[in-house]
Amino acid sequence: MPTNTKSSSTHMRIKPEVKANAMPILNHLHLSLGDYVNMALTALTIERGIPFELKLPPVGFASWQDFENDIIEAQTAIANGATTIKSSAELKRALEEL
Repeated sequence: MPTNTKSSSTHMRIKPEVKANAMPILNHLHLSLGDYVNMALTALTIERGIPFELKLPPVGFASWQDFENDIIEAQTAIANGATTIKSSAELKRALEEL
């Protein structure tokens, strides 16, 4: 990706594990971290918002991790003979019965 001759320096704090996971992908795409940040900021400007969906966890769950953990528990329950769960309300009821 061509770089602009005019640029500014920005200091960022990035979690080491996030950077470690991202860098092989960026390297494979022949992009630097700076190139990707420029692409992300350009997308932010074009979209006039975050270029991916941000959501709160479903009602009744404190976090997405809690929701994902409950889904895993429900899948285990189904694998062990529980009935199919079709909604988050059914999921909560089924988990309370476990």
